[in-house]
Parts: sequence; structure tokens; C-alpha cells
Amino acid sequence: MAEKKKVTTVVASALPKEARTLKGEKTENQKSTGKSTNPRTVSQSRYDSENTRAYRLKLNKKTDKVIIQKLSTVPSMQGYIKELILKDVRRNGIGQKKTPENKK
Repeated sequence: MAEKKKVTTVVASALPKEARTLKGEKTENQKSTGKSTNPRTVSQSRYDSENTRAYRLKLNKKTDKVIIQKLSTVPSMQGYIKELILKDVRRNGIGQKKTPENKK
């Protein structure tokens, strides 16, 4: 006769709240704040907010077609755009904000 295996059933409500979430599921704190509790992610987010700035570029498929085609051929869009801006700054300077004194 085959030996019976003992099966233990654990009721989810008996587990601590942190252990009840499935892999990939957010905890209640993450759902309410939208922030991760992973230390590496938290550190990266803090670094990014203190040291970086993000810009979004929205291009029209019809009117900006040439720009879209060019950007799709470069190995690094970010590097290419930064290079163009730096060339312009070297050539023309950073520029000044328009104030009533220098608005000529």
C-alpha cells in the first residue's frame, strides 16, 4: 500500500500581511504611494531626483518626419541631441533670458 503524504494547508490570513502578496504584486503601501520599497530602487529614485532632469520630446509623424528619420538612424538619440546642443552653445553661447533691460 502507498504511503500517505501529509499535506499542510496554510490560510493566507494567518500569514503576515507582507507575505500575502504574490510575486510581482504590490503591497498596500506601494499601491497607496506608488513608490517601491526595494532599497536599490529607492536609492536610484533619490539619486535621479537630486542629480538628473528628464525632458520629453513629442514629434509629429507628418510635420517632423525628417527629424524622426534622422533620430532613428543614430546609435544614441540622447548622445546625438546633447552633441548638437553643445555645438550650438560653443558657437552661440548659452544665451540670456529676455528681460526688459536686454530685450533689444
